[in-house]
Amino acid sequence: GIVPIRVTSGTIGPNTRVYMTYAVDYGPATAAWVYAPPSYELPPKIWTSSGITPDISVGGCPALGPNDTYYMGVNWNNTTGMGGSVKSSIYSVWFDGNRGGAQLKWNYVLHGGGLIPDPTTAPGSGTASSPVPISDPNRWGVWGIYAKNDAGVYVGVNGLEVNTSPAVANDRVFVTATTKDSNAPSAGFLLCFKADPDFTIRINRPLRDSTTGRRLDVRIWQPDLLTDPVASAVAPVTAAQIVPRDMINYDTGAITITDFSRVRVNGMVGGMVVPTNTITPALPVWVFIENSPVPPSEVDLSNWNNLIWSLALPKHGGARCSGISSSPVVLGDYVYFTCDDGYLYAVSVDASPTDKTFRVLDPSDSESQSWMPMRDPIGSGSSGGSKISVAGAGGVVAVPCSSGLYCYGHSMNLVTDNHRVIELGADGKVAWSCDAVFEPKLAAGVVTTTPGENVYGIESKSLNKVMVAQKFGPSDYLVVDSGNDRVIRIDRGGQITWSLTSFNDPKGLLRSGESKSIKDPADARMWSEFEYQGDTLYYVIHTLVVDKGNFRIVDIIDRYEVGPNGQTGGPADPDTYGRATHELNWVSSTTYRDRHYSFNSVQLVRTAGNLGGQTAEFNQIWASLDNFGLGSSGTPGSTSSAGGTRTGGAIVSMKYRQSTGQFKWEYMDGEVIGQLSTVNVGGAPTPLAGTRYFAIINPSGPNGPVIIVCDGSAIYEVNGTNVTWRFTEEDYRNLMRTVTNGDDQSRERMKIDIPFQPQRVQVLPNGKLLVVNSYAGPTRDPSMPKFVGEVFEIDRGKTEIYWYAPDIWVYPSSAEKLQKMKNAPNLNQPTCAQRLY
Repeated sequence: GIVPIRVTSGTIGPNTRVYMTYAVDYGPATAAWVYAPPSYELPPKIWTSSGITPDISVGGCPALGPNDTYYMGVNWNNTTGMGGSVKSSIYSVWFDGNRGGAQLKWNYVLHGGGLIPDPTTAPGSGTASSPVPISDPNRWGVWGIYAKNDAGVYVGVNGLEVNTSPAVANDRVFVTATTKDSNAPSAGFLLCFKADPDFTIRINRPLRDSTTGRRLDVRIWQPDLLTDPVASAVAPVTAAQIVPRDMINYDTGAITITDFSRVRVNGMVGGMVVPTNTITPALPVWVFIENSPVPPSEVDLSNWNNLIWSLALPKHGGARCSGISSSPVVLGDYVYFTCDDGYLYAVSVDASPTDKTFRVLDPSDSESQSWMPMRDPIGSGSSGGSKISVAGAGGVVAVPCSSGLYCYGHSMNLVTDNHRVIELGADGKVAWSCDAVFEPKLAAGVVTTTPGENVYGIESKSLNKVMVAQKFGPSDYLVVDSGNDRVIRIDRGGQITWSLTSFNDPKGLLRSGESKSIKDPADARMWSEFEYQGDTLYYVIHTLVVDKGNFRIVDIIDRYEVGPNGQTGGPADPDTYGRATHELNWVSSTTYRDRHYSFNSVQLVRTAGNLGGQTAEFNQIWASLDNFGLGSSGTPGSTSSAGGTRTGGAIVSMKYRQSTGQFKWEYMDGEVIGQLSTVNVGGAPTPLAGTRYFAIINPSGPNGPVIIVCDGSAIYEVNGTNVTWRFTEEDYRNLMRTVTNGDDQSRERMKIDIPFQPQRVQVLPNGKLLVVNSYAGPTRDPSMPKFVGEVFEIDRGKTEIYWYAPDIWVYPSSAEKLQKMKNAPNLNQPTCAQRLY
């Protein structure tokens, strides 16, 4: 609320910030401290001898939009016998917080057309004997809410009521409405409006007397649908009122309505001609200059109607939708709501009308790309006798109903391919993409005349063979840019904020001649901690890198000073740019033993052990590789796995470090101490082949660690050495998926025979799996000669693909199947996918 402050001494200057503590007193207020909040009486206010005022109410709660604007649905509950055909209107009210400072920005009356007196005839005519339709495509256009009936014919929708709260997103307002008119094709509608447009009527000629320059009287007229404009006809020129002069540009002939409450129309009430209602952008405007009608062809109303589209909800199982009692909720790129039959809907906030004449959205039209239909109802549509609604925050849509609370995720996926890092929405649209990055570089040579002043240039480079990306914050990404031999951190603008291409070796861990540069990195993990080195405490950032081109794994650290109170200071050993120097802290020792392993992925594994009779923390490095050989746990003579034809896969563990006290570590020789190269599939020993990725699900399972492994062409869940679940290429090609029919834009379900090369897998909190198939090439389906890879989501039952990208479009007319991204080029051999929450 608003708290008045009374200054008893001194003054409070401008832009002063006041802090206070307070208590709420619910006792009787004294007269001196009664606060009367500013208020605004919603129109219309009809003044007659008996003081008639329509009974109006606000449906739901007003929604606050930008620029101190409120949006609300207003219902006319009882038009006091005036014979009107409308029930509701959408109001936009701007309010600056001061008493008397409100303006009616717009008032959209929900109507379905009808007959009105002809406003284009001479003054004094336009009685009940000369009615014309409100909508006339050949004269002044189509106005109102329309929907197609079963015969495919557009019909006007009357009796719409708004008993919900609007939702505001960017420059759009979304409203759900219900009609009890049994003749309407549907009882439930979603309406989309421009939130804050300029309402301008253009005559395109000066509105001054050509001889004297006098400003001409300009009147505008609309029918008042609170009354029956034909049965209680008032001549339009009589009902029209003069437009306030501050809303008219008399030189250009532009009329801009800034406050609709100041422009009224007259109607017949109680046998009297009185102001009855405000004008509305839901109806055309007829202009009278000096009481003479302006031909409609000379009146430009292209900036008048702010309805973008209306959506009539489809039938459910052949039965008409029974209405909407749910307020819409905007979450991400979609507006969500439920109908009274229990179905959850999602419509793109950026959807465009598929029929621009009738301003209708038809989701089955290929141009809309806006629909996420729900196949089955959540419940009966009510909970405890009241209609269900939705709530959304943090990427989750919650729907309460009689059988429980249902939560649906509107998740984003961080995906990498050969040359990009992208954020991909559940609708298959790319929300963010980065294919090139830049960083400031200190310019060399004499480039400035100011001593001591550095000059920086910009070095830009395209991403190349991106293997992995992780998101640390809203604008902070770790990217393994393998083709450019580097690991980098970037922001959403593509600027490099940290880069690792080479390092120092202060501990002398490398042999003479070994490279101190990163080559073809395949994976990276980053974490930070406090750590003693000697007697000095540092804040240390670790970057564990699979340095694939050098057949090793390296732990690179950046050290920062720590103040007396634990605060982090500057780099302990800054480079010429003032950044922390990259130092080699640990390296796998396999190359010293002439084992040039081709590592693919890496993880830090924390375990507990005994050290001097006390429990201590031990850390190991686990890594997957694809050229380990069969090893001692393999089956002699075996040359292939159940998952594919490549051999030599394994997951190995290496010594890393052990704790010797708080913030103290002893780093060990990075030798291999364990391996998993053969698993038991149904009791049959099966060697791993081409192991690309693994993830630890449970480090302490009943028979050992529970891990999930991407083999050459299969995914295994392994407990110890026993496979408890697997997903093979045969499972993959037998999955049902929903595709788009490119000929008629319908949705179909089918199987497609595509080769399978699992690159990465993520176990989601709901138990499903997000999988990357990096295969690119022809499929076994003759109608799909080209495949570029995909990211998809499955459950452990292996029944269907729930979500995938890119989408597959099927064209029966040409016997062709194509992959298509909705708003970006197709993925190109995706390498990594991570579900963001």
